[in-house]
Amino acid sequence: MIRALARSGLSKSASQQHPVQVASAMLLRFIEDCAREAGEPLLGAILGSHISFQDFGPAGRYVASANTLTRALTRLSKVVKYHETGSRIDYVPGSNVFRVVYHPPTPRALGNWHQCDGFAAQLVNLVRHYEGPGWKPRKLMLPAAEGSRLSKLEAFFGTKIAPSDKVVEMFGSANLNRQLADTSRTDVAAPSWRELRQLIASRPSESYAGTVQELMKPIMRDGYFRLDQICARIGVEQRTLQRRLAHEGQSFTALQSNVRREWAEQLLAGSTLTQEEIGRRLGFSSSQHFIRGFTCWTGTSPGTYRKVRSQTDRTADLGTGWIY
Repeated sequence: MIRALARSGLSKSASQQHPVQVASAMLLRFIEDCAREAGEPLLGAILGSHISFQDFGPAGRYVASANTLTRALTRLSKVVKYHETGSRIDYVPGSNVFRVVYHPPTPRALGNWHQCDGFAAQLVNLVRHYEGPGWKPRKLMLPAAEGSRLSKLEAFFGTKIAPSDKVVEMFGSANLNRQLADTSRTDVAAPSWRELRQLIASRPSESYAGTVQELMKPIMRDGYFRLDQICARIGVEQRTLQRRLAHEGQSFTALQSNVRREWAEQLLAGSTLTQEEIGRRLGFSSSQHFIRGFTCWTGTSPGTYRKVRSQTDRTADLGTGWIY
């Protein structure tokens, strides 16, 4: 486990005490390394079979609390974008038959098949929640379903499996509109309106630049600031990242400055670190370079910013002012 963490680049982030947003490519690399260490090619499917949709917070409970299968699959196709940046689900219902296609966010990443296997296992469990524990898909298509892995997948899922290029495709028969008895859903608490509003508010950025910037935050906090280091951990070629950012009128340097500015403001307002210590954390070679950079970003010096924030926070604590 420790060796897998080190190779994946997750070792520092995984040791933090608060939840951290991690690039999919990093997480998949970690699962792939764990699978190799354990000698288990179906690790993704095994993990997926032990995780239900209601374990994924309000989004998962919104799916699993639906009273019919077709409503659950429709909800799933709508909320997956809130849970997993860059993924998509196509749900095509028929007359007691259905087709679901899952498009993973990083189809070319090492270990992507583990993510696809895991989603397929979770999807089977979701259908069984409505159809009973003996339900099996008519046909299942999975990436890298070849050789000895193919026979193991067929034994695991108990159905015929064919290889696909990049997606998960499932065909099944079910009574899509049969009402599920309330007693069958007592273990699934529907999310509150407040949770659903929070879910919508937390929707990942739809722009490529916005997504990359969010992924850069935990990576830079781990001490990786260069373009090559960040691209390696996100799982994208440097030229591809630069080209796609330029298409949106953005640049890596601009995103790096945005992350540094936000981090600097948090440290100045919420810590007692010196300007030199903050500058080192942000990757600056000296406190002078940090002061120059912060002044360029905000139009004020770090010392002045900290003093103003401290006064504002004290006023807010007394209940006599506003924080803008």
